[in-house]
Amino acid sequence: VVFTNAPRAYGAKCLEALGLATAVDALYGVEDVMPHCKPDPAAFTTVLDAAGIVDPRTCLMVEDSMKNIRACHALGIRTVLVDGGGGLQLAGSEAALLGDAADAADPAVDVVIPNIRDLRCALPTLWSGPADS
Repeated sequence: VVFTNAPRAYGAKCLEALGLATAVDALYGVEDVMPHCKPDPAAFTTVLDAAGIVDPRTCLMVEDSMKNIRACHALGIRTVLVDGGGGLQLAGSEAALLGDAADAADPAVDVVIPNIRDLRCALPTLWSGPADS
């Protein structure tokens, strides 16, 4: 299951580009959780409920936003921070100004990768089916 704050159609294009389109059972976009959106816990619980997921600890959130990482962690969802390559963000960037700059040392972060394309190396089992494990 994938949940994006973007429209579902955009999320589908991203999954295709990552080679994950066929590995996803369901895709939820912002239109599926309105009037909520990330990082509102109601957005995440709406998706968990719709997908029939009872235990959030069986889920993984891949994010570049600390506010979303923290919200997921608070719900028990495991987290992967995409930090843009060593957590380098300009002091005047929007994320930094909003207190949302990547922080690999934050206790809500379980795994850190520099780029979304590094996800396959960090978590190769996402690309294997039950027969491959």
